[in-house]
Amino acid sequence: MRSIEYSLFSLALVSPVLAAVWPASNSFPGHGPTIDNRTLDEIYAAAQKEGGELTVLWGGDEIKQGNGTITAWEARFPGVKLNLTVDVSKYHDSRVDRQYEKTGSNGADVAVLQTLHDFNRWKAAGRLLPYKPANWEDIYSSLKDPAGAFVTVSI
Repeated sequence: MRSIEYSLFSLALVSPVLAAVWPASNSFPGHGPTIDNRTLDEIYAAAQKEGGELTVLWGGDEIKQGNGTITAWEARFPGVKLNLTVDVSKYHDSRVDRQYEKTGSNGADVAVLQTLHDFNRWKAAGRLLPYKPANWEDIYSSLKDPAGAFVTVSI
């Protein structure tokens, strides 16, 4: 059985939390961000000041698969609301596309999905907000998009 890669990406045009978490950058292809060298505590402090909610789409089979992540988030980042929705990746990606067609918004800040083909398509359409974390250079190049549009989080 082949390993399944889960990719993490951030979608543009969404929650006000993004402004706090990610430095300003151009979301169009070819205009990648610089590496964000802020500490996690600095990012958290900025997110608290910004307010809002972080919306995450998480590929999975059962809603309870997100419980551990939600519990850990609430313990580590009190005051920053997490809206984590677990569902099968193929349903998340179609919802994202329908939301975008209706409103011009992707409807989420972050998605962790198994449907890898979506990421290149969304990147080509200029719908991903590039981000490079402090450890960007430590991530194998085969596991990340060179422009920072998405990165593998599990193999």
